[in-house]
Amino acid sequence: MGPNNNKKLRRLALSPLPSAPDVLLRLLGALTKEGITFDEIAQTVRHDVGLCAKVLDIAYPGFASTPRRLLSLEQALADVGLDALKTLVFSTAVNQVFHQPAETAEKLLYQDSPRWIFRAYVARTLAEQVGHVNKDEAYLAGLFFDLGKFALAANYPSADETLLADQVNAASEPISREDMERNAGVALTSRWPVASFIADAIRYRDEPTDRIAGAPTLIKVAHLANLVAGGADYTTSLPFSAAEKLFGVQPSELETIVDVAQRNATSAVRSLSLVKERTSADVGAVEKVKRVRLAREVREIGLLSRMRPNFSGLKDEIDIYAAIRKTLHVLFDFAFPIFLRYDSKSNSLIGIALPGQTDVVNQLSIPFVSGTSIAVDALLRNELLHTFDTDRAPQQLVVDEQLARLTGQEGILCLPLSGKNNMLGVIALGLGEDQLSRLEPQIKLLATLVTQAGLALDSARRRLPAPPSAVYEPLSVSLGELKRIVHEVNNPLTIMKNYTKILRLKLSEQDPAQRDLGVIDDEIDRVSVILKTLVEPESTKTQFKPELVDINALIFDLTRLTDQALLTHQVRLRTELSHAIAPIVADRDRLKQILMNLVKNAAEAMPQGGRIAIGTRDDVTYQGKPCIEISVQDFGPGIPETVKARLFQPGITTKHGDHAGLGLSIVHTLVREIRGEIECISSPDNGTTFRIFLPKTRQ
Repeated sequence: MGPNNNKKLRRLALSPLPSAPDVLLRLLGALTKEGITFDEIAQTVRHDVGLCAKVLDIAYPGFASTPRRLLSLEQALADVGLDALKTLVFSTAVNQVFHQPAETAEKLLYQDSPRWIFRAYVARTLAEQVGHVNKDEAYLAGLFFDLGKFALAANYPSADETLLADQVNAASEPISREDMERNAGVALTSRWPVASFIADAIRYRDEPTDRIAGAPTLIKVAHLANLVAGGADYTTSLPFSAAEKLFGVQPSELETIVDVAQRNATSAVRSLSLVKERTSADVGAVEKVKRVRLAREVREIGLLSRMRPNFSGLKDEIDIYAAIRKTLHVLFDFAFPIFLRYDSKSNSLIGIALPGQTDVVNQLSIPFVSGTSIAVDALLRNELLHTFDTDRAPQQLVVDEQLARLTGQEGILCLPLSGKNNMLGVIALGLGEDQLSRLEPQIKLLATLVTQAGLALDSARRRLPAPPSAVYEPLSVSLGELKRIVHEVNNPLTIMKNYTKILRLKLSEQDPAQRDLGVIDDEIDRVSVILKTLVEPESTKTQFKPELVDINALIFDLTRLTDQALLTHQVRLRTELSHAIAPIVADRDRLKQILMNLVKNAAEAMPQGGRIAIGTRDDVTYQGKPCIEISVQDFGPGIPETVKARLFQPGITTKHGDHAGLGLSIVHTLVREIRGEIECISSPDNGTTFRIFLPKTRQ
């Protein structure tokens, strides 16, 4: 049964859907951080039904002709991109600040969100239990069950009955409110060109269990999750019969599934202040405070967006200091900041006098040792510190008193300036104790301003010519010595392989750790093959092994392999993948080795941490041929021009210590072996990007 008069349902908009202020505040803060990952963003977005729907609406636009699989919420966020996400979250916040959301929709948000989130976690946990490969698809299906109800409340807050009367079924009879809400949910989810049964999960949500026994797994998972979440008591009214009929899940197993989902949902609901047990009086007072906070955040972002061009267009360091001084004066009424530049040669903070300031500032030189000044401590800790905080600054040192006197105040507030991966200096602002309460609401805006100023300064300094630091060490290893090394390395590899087998035998076949141990086992084999090729004669080396390779899936496997290792070096890996790419013929092992080498090099290019971006693009033309492009980008200092000319030659390296300079030479050889091409783009401002072009063929 379905509506035949559904023009209003087709016109339902997602933009009026409200979000919890805590969600928006958390995202507005997160999206301004350098190196934020889509995984981190997803942890907040996934608990907001409106934002999840808006993200899918952008990631899967209705004009797309070919449906794509819904891999995960993280990948949908990556398809949207950080810039568009910032715009989406900011516009949602602006709408809620300047246009009061419909009362009925806001009431639903607080009353029903806990149930929506719980149902989503039941669907996700159940999907894991029954082996459904896409847990996020199940989660979103559970989350979107009441999307139609929510959208109708937001779009037609006062025309509900009129809309209901407009909807008729095939027999030209008015339909129920529940049917209308279901139809609205189906209409919204059906307009996304996504290869999924999410819309059908909503369409058949109220069918008897017997009718859907033979339906696809996702529909059954969502149906059972809805039965669980629809009960008055999650623990004593569980649909044991339906669980056994649909999946053979026993009562004790269902209780465990519900218990896990309940813990996850409760944690999420509390963290986002969506607890529905609050009294109506509490809700009004609490939400008013949050709206004020949200309004302040929107105002600050608006201010920052206006002043960002003031920094980005400046190339001279002194000009940037002058622009910072003007902005501090206009926004915060700090007219006399003292700029202290970190000098790595002398390991000290050096005063920089701006036009109009006394030359005494240029005579300041503070040893960069903890405890010598609050300015040094602020930069070492990378946090805002002031001399009135007696816990962190128990005594005001002489140099701090001098800084305060130069600003004409009794104390100072120190703002650390940092670039992408390095310390730049400190801004010391004169501060009176009576100003602290006035400044407190503006601390976040002040910190964001300093972050932008630091990035602009870092960019300006990178443009200056750096002293030559490349070390060229030609490789010199005899074949006999190489064979001995390979033999010695293979011994611990064999031991590791045996232990993984022992561990796998101790675990059940269903244990999630089996997959991880399998990955380790495969990588040990791959290392052995790589070592073997180094010492065997050319005729016995492994040949090109063509097979259909899903490039994006291979990259996902790579991120799982490298994620923890990179995190220990304060490096985060981000993917920017085009999901329209069909599998192509390639050598899986060689391609994985290429990417592992490039990711390792990218991490080593940022010793103080940073982020790496791996991207894919379809339908790229290289040298007149259709190709798939894979890019690996770091945001380090770039490669000197003298090195770039001989980048892929053995023995060429910009690293010190025990680096032999083999990595990029191996990469270049492997790319040629898989019939691809590689190029390097590097600059001090944008780091280094390696682009690999693979022929687009399925034969």
